[in-house]
Amino acid sequence: MKNDNDVRRLRRELIKTDGNLSMSAKKSGMDRKTASKYQIGSLPSEVIKEEKERQHKTRESPFSAEHEREAKKLFEREPIIQATTLLDFLQETYPKAGYTASHLRTLQRRLRSWALARESFREAHFKQEWHPGKVMQLDWTWMKELQITIKGKLFIHRLCHAIFPYSNWSWATICFSESLLSLKEGFQEAAWRAGGLPHVLQTDNSSAATHRLGRVEKEVMGQKRDFNGKYKSFMKELDVQPQTIPVRCSNANADIESRNGHLKNYMNQRLLLRGNRDFYCREDYQLFLEECLEGMNRKNTQSLFDEEKQLLKTLPPERLPCYETQVIKVSKESLILLDKNTYSVPNKLIGETLNIEKHEDKIKVYQKGKGKLFTIDKLHGHSKISINFMHLVDPLLRKAGAFRNYRYQAHFFPGSQFRRCYDKLCSKHSDRQADQRYLQILKLACDHGIIKIDSCLQDILNEGQAPSSDELKKRLEIPAMAYPEIKLEAQLSDYACFDFPNSTGTLV
Repeated sequence: MKNDNDVRRLRRELIKTDGNLSMSAKKSGMDRKTASKYQIGSLPSEVIKEEKERQHKTRESPFSAEHEREAKKLFEREPIIQATTLLDFLQETYPKAGYTASHLRTLQRRLRSWALARESFREAHFKQEWHPGKVMQLDWTWMKELQITIKGKLFIHRLCHAIFPYSNWSWATICFSESLLSLKEGFQEAAWRAGGLPHVLQTDNSSAATHRLGRVEKEVMGQKRDFNGKYKSFMKELDVQPQTIPVRCSNANADIESRNGHLKNYMNQRLLLRGNRDFYCREDYQLFLEECLEGMNRKNTQSLFDEEKQLLKTLPPERLPCYETQVIKVSKESLILLDKNTYSVPNKLIGETLNIEKHEDKIKVYQKGKGKLFTIDKLHGHSKISINFMHLVDPLLRKAGAFRNYRYQAHFFPGSQFRRCYDKLCSKHSDRQADQRYLQILKLACDHGIIKIDSCLQDILNEGQAPSSDELKKRLEIPAMAYPEIKLEAQLSDYACFDFPNSTGTLV
């Protein structure tokens, strides 16, 4: 909207140009249509004053008093009802009234005035004044919308994002859950990158930091949630004060919430410049993320951050461990259960006691006196299963009859052609022979690689043949003596759930 000075200048130009509106509008920096509106009449400030003082309606309401009352009753019954819904109702109920889409704006104004009369107050937002170096805010954000892929596969992950609200300097780490482990790693990485610790760490009421209080605790403490013991211990060791925002008040963490959006938008723009969203490995994506964070921090935070950095607390000599330890015994099925998820381990470890390190994305397995044995990708969530068929092929070869109804059989088809192979064997041989032959093929996959065996199986199946370990050895040019045939000897009693009577009636 133009101000009084703009309009006065226009009118002076009109006098100079003998009423030439186009030339006057151009000289006064106005559009011709706007100039035609202000060439005569009241000044903008006078128009606003008149509108404020005016109490009467400039035109009659298109809705009759009866119809408006009905619409208001519906609003009072359902305050979240929308103007479009009310207009549909009036059009269907009173088709002869001639209500059209042009009446929607009037209904919207009515709803706004009814809502204002109904409300006793509205929530106000109060902008905070932050002090340098005092507070760091931390939050997690999903990255699904960026559609990041690694070697063509969608990389589903989150970022643990931390920010200093005073300077808007921030840092983020890749994680997969809102866990205490991801919080430890994300907070320490941000603090070490910043070169110091904040006095206060502010989070939302995530279960990583807090837990719900019982009824008695709630009455005593006068609050709904309290900090977890492990989180309080972590904060105490770093000498940082933990702080949370009120329950269901995400606007109290407005700085980090806003920064989440800015970071994702900045990354999206950099991906557009890059030309694709696929990365060769996670390390490449990590480098890209760090470049984006450094770019954002350089853009508009450096001077304030230099001031803030002087007031940060000194870092400890080394970081605190970002993992949890657990001692667990391997079951007779060569499985371990961690956080309600099932993992397989090599069958030679059955009955052994293992030391487990649970990191945010990995599980490291140790055995006393032997050091680290191997690493497993961590499952996130509950009731999930990670079975590596290579751990269990050897014992299944000795008890091939167990494979047919094995509860984790679905995990023994590692490539696209292995399921076809098993179905083909089942159609050509008896159940026991099909299982034996398939397990021998899986053993070859363990020794010579899944990709090679999968390719050979595809060729054999496309030729219409039934796959066998001997045929695969020929195609892979494996010497016969290099892979001795395993003689399978199993007794029915290995699988029997109850005793069977013999011909004399005696139970065996």
